[in-house]
Amino acid sequence: MLERTDIDRKVISKMIVYIDSVWDSRDFINLLDSVTRLHNYYIILDYSINRFLDYGNSLGWPKSLQNLPESKQFHYEFKQNAESIFTSTITERDPIFGRIERLSYTGNPALEVAKVKFSSPGNFDFLGFGKAFESIKELLFHYIPNAGTKKDIELKQAEIDIKEQELLSRKIDNLKKMGFKQVDIQKIIGLEYNHVDKLLSLKDQGKIVKIDVIDEGK
Repeated sequence: MLERTDIDRKVISKMIVYIDSVWDSRDFINLLDSVTRLHNYYIILDYSINRFLDYGNSLGWPKSLQNLPESKQFHYEFKQNAESIFTSTITERDPIFGRIERLSYTGNPALEVAKVKFSSPGNFDFLGFGKAFESIKELLFHYIPNAGTKKDIELKQAEIDIKEQELLSRKIDNLKKMGFKQVDIQKIIGLEYNHVDKLLSLKDQGKIVKIDVIDEGK
């Protein structure tokens, strides 16, 4: 069964991305673009899961739920929104520096770049939806990196591999329970991980060193 996440959507959170090393223009574009797209995607994912749960609960979860017209409409809207978020160009949205267009159908806050410190080390401060920020942090930092022996590093890598597989399996399972076919799941996950990989590349190069998520209150 899908798990409902009860979240006060008026709560604004801050995500601080700490950076280091030498950055070029492509690195900055990848950071800002991927964070924006992933933030907005995790908003509609959370919104769609909760919406589907409310609908299923209202009907008592009949076996034919996924074949009902309303369910098919949910699937269509989520797929269209997800593909739009990941495939639209920057020029089709508001400028990436500053406030991004609000996802009005979810009632969630838009993403905002609140502060930038260009130095080594430096940081980017983003304001937006806390649960989306937590999802980004979870994908990039499954553990706190530390120096150790070769055996320690190998054991830690094994833990990371297991954690990554658990995260991926959970994403696939949620989409399956919402009635998506395998071909659609592969496409959506592929679009998501294209941007996850860009952030992971920055992390692996030592350019993203840490992420903090702070509740800014109401």
